[in-house]
Amino acid sequence: MAAIPPGVDGSTRFYFLNDLIGTKVLVQGKKVGKLGDLLVSGNDAIPGVTHIVVARPFGTPTLFVPWEDVASFSEEEVVLAKANLETYVAEPSGSAVLLNDYVKDKKVLDIANREVEIVYDIRLALKGGRLYVSDVDLNRQRLARRLGMDFLARNKPEHAVHPKMVSWAYVQPLENLSSLSGDIHLRILKEKLLDLPPMDLADVLEVMDHAQRVQVFDALDNQTAAQVLGETEPRVQREILASTSAERVEKIFAHLSPAEIAEIISILPRDGSREILEALKKDIAPKVHQILTEYDVPVSTLAVHRLLLFPGDLTVDDAFKRFRLQAPLSDVTMYVYVTGTEQELRGVVDINELLQADPRSRLEQIMTRTVVTVAPSMLRDEVEALFRKYHFRAIPVVDQSRHVVGAVRERDAFLHLPT
Repeated sequence: MAAIPPGVDGSTRFYFLNDLIGTKVLVQGKKVGKLGDLLVSGNDAIPGVTHIVVARPFGTPTLFVPWEDVASFSEEEVVLAKANLETYVAEPSGSAVLLNDYVKDKKVLDIANREVEIVYDIRLALKGGRLYVSDVDLNRQRLARRLGMDFLARNKPEHAVHPKMVSWAYVQPLENLSSLSGDIHLRILKEKLLDLPPMDLADVLEVMDHAQRVQVFDALDNQTAAQVLGETEPRVQREILASTSAERVEKIFAHLSPAEIAEIISILPRDGSREILEALKKDIAPKVHQILTEYDVPVSTLAVHRLLLFPGDLTVDDAFKRFRLQAPLSDVTMYVYVTGTEQELRGVVDINELLQADPRSRLEQIMTRTVVTVAPSMLRDEVEALFRKYHFRAIPVVDQSRHVVGAVRERDAFLHLPT
């Protein structure tokens, strides 16, 4: 029977490196060695395991197996997908770091280079079929366990053995580490972690514990918090919202579309969703309630309104300057809508076309003049049909005079909430 790829069910499973070292490694049911170490890229903000290191007996060369060739992974056994082991003998090049050999037992220094603790263990998170470094464990009880003296931890009061974890998100990229030299440095949260793209930040939050997650989320500005919240899994969304004040939730939701708000509210307990609905602005709350309770809602309920509306006589070069200023505050950034003096729609320019155009050209020279549009009264089913036919990422909403009143995004039109 084929092995199930690890962690593809959407859940997150955690392992400690000390518990993994020495795990038997199998190929076609036959033991070929033991797990000796894990290789990660030293330059990634949240490093993923790139190779497993398989130690073999009797002087047989060590194997460096790409993570993609691991069929199943657990503390009991690791199964390789391919039987041709000689292809794994060559040591990987680049900025690879051995977690067990290079990181464990290193000193942890704070930003002022003061010694904080020692890395006694490393926690890893298995998510979406990939294994990531989650935390470094500074708890001395992990050392006792490594030495086979875990009875010392069992005999201590419960409050004395709580884990001392430092999220890897707080750790500087690893440089100049070896088996015998180098220290692990902590980094400042706002200067490093908060520079990550929202999708990467969402991944970071999902592997943190609750206290770390809340601390990081509280440090985000409202717009970034909205983007990150939309990218995280429902379990994490529930935990974050439960620890966030209603006042701040309202400010965060101001950066989300009614459909995005409805999607988040739909996974909350009834009491929590009612509280958030009551806190929403009066013009947004009815739309969110309609999306939550009805399927075939009109476009006016789904539409977003912060768009890039540029005049036709604007040059491509000037359009880029304006794009850099306005895009961070826009709900639709993949299209520039070319409008007249009263915001009547004249054409559209895909951002990819803008990238390839002559900087001296004017938007009216490169725009697509025949634009598919929808009316505010059009229902969701009809909009879905247009998206399936044309594969747009957003469609402008215009009134009877072709004035742009908003746009409906593909992801909002196809949003199907749990019943």
